[in-house]
Amino acid sequence: MPLGKTRRRLIGAAALIPLLVTTPVNGPLQSASAQAGLRPQANLNPCPKQTGKVNITFWTWEGPPSAIQHIVNEFNATHPDIHVNVDQVTPGFSGGYEKSFNALRAGKAPDVDMIEYYELPNFRFVNGLYNAAGCPAMKNVAKQFPGYINSEDSVGEPGAIYAVPEDIEPLAMFYRKDIFAKYNLPVPATWAQYQSDALALKTDTNGTVKMADMNANDYRLLVGLDWQAGAMPFQYTGTGFTYDMDSSAAQTVANYWESLIKDGVIDTAAGFTTPPEYITWNNGTVATQIGPDYLTGFFKGQAPAAAGDWAVAPIPQWAAGDHSDGEAGGSATAIMAGTKHPYADAVFADWFGDNYPVQVQLYAGQVLSGANSYLNNPAVIDTANPYFGGQAPMSVFRTMVNDVNTNFQWAPNMTTVFSDLQDNLQSAFNGSSTIEQAFVTTQNQAAANLRSLGVTVYTK
Repeated sequence: MPLGKTRRRLIGAAALIPLLVTTPVNGPLQSASAQAGLRPQANLNPCPKQTGKVNITFWTWEGPPSAIQHIVNEFNATHPDIHVNVDQVTPGFSGGYEKSFNALRAGKAPDVDMIEYYELPNFRFVNGLYNAAGCPAMKNVAKQFPGYINSEDSVGEPGAIYAVPEDIEPLAMFYRKDIFAKYNLPVPATWAQYQSDALALKTDTNGTVKMADMNANDYRLLVGLDWQAGAMPFQYTGTGFTYDMDSSAAQTVANYWESLIKDGVIDTAAGFTTPPEYITWNNGTVATQIGPDYLTGFFKGQAPAAAGDWAVAPIPQWAAGDHSDGEAGGSATAIMAGTKHPYADAVFADWFGDNYPVQVQLYAGQVLSGANSYLNNPAVIDTANPYFGGQAPMSVFRTMVNDVNTNFQWAPNMTTVFSDLQDNLQSAFNGSSTIEQAFVTTQNQAAANLRSLGVTVYTK
């Protein structure tokens, strides 16, 4: 049976999407990194081939366990010199990273670990990742996956390979076909048209149909929208780090959504992937949802009454004819520091990320694999989805992959950034502050946090 990443994301998703755990970076791991600088020079580590049969451990929160074990069994059967043991751990966003950091400190980390892209810099900061660029299995990675994902897996260090992509999550626009048809509204290709449609809906429905749901739980979406707008809120500067969360591009995004909220066209009560939001998806009181591809499974599972009414379109652009996008999610198979079997780790990570039959089993029709062999296969990408009225929603998301800015970076303390941003957005959505101010306050808090870890920090 095909396994979608949406299924494991549904575990506790209503209460905790995505990561809210603030993992303290301290102890010997942090001090080692602080002495070497923010981003120590990536070493081309040795990658000798093992002699005899080796056992490696794979920590994953992919699920259900029986399905992931079935896939790993396929690897073990075809690689007699490598045996992978699967350890199903708590999802990263529900505490799994805490376990990973503790294991690194204790010298008991797995060989390979499932880590979300935004969290990789935190592991790099504590020297918790192994640069496997020298391993033979990694020689074709640059050709196997989209450029922006390779950049994330190298943590922005040219030539380094700390992880191999699993899924990717570019943004697009889910929209109610029936609502747009009923009120004779064009499907918006620009943010200006999106706002015009929102105001028209307010007039035509006496405010009973909102353009979208958005509240403090959408903190990762807002960062993804900054990414789409060209903002660079997190930047490495030599051995220091720069926060620029209030750039002109970020202000454009913040002020745009602030104006929609003030116009009364956004439902700020329904939180991202929570039961109240599912109700709006079901009953036609919201017309769009901006989000990543894994939401296709959420719609099918949580809004069954609206089957056939929803469709997917490219994310609106700031100027007609532009092609720009951001991302909000996705994970990789990271090779962990301290491993004694980097050669075998690299073989498995590459197989797991790029093996086409595996990608079909894991992701078909639910979410995008990061492998080009998957992304460029019409048999998968162009498969009609009955829930979306026969549309192939993954084909839309596939077109967005090439539009994601490859220069975007994540901070080495994104757990803190996201936790603070969610807290600060609460006041923005209850009317006592603004989205822009939430970003400014979060920047100040994040800068203080990183300075406390011995890093030279700049702010713009």
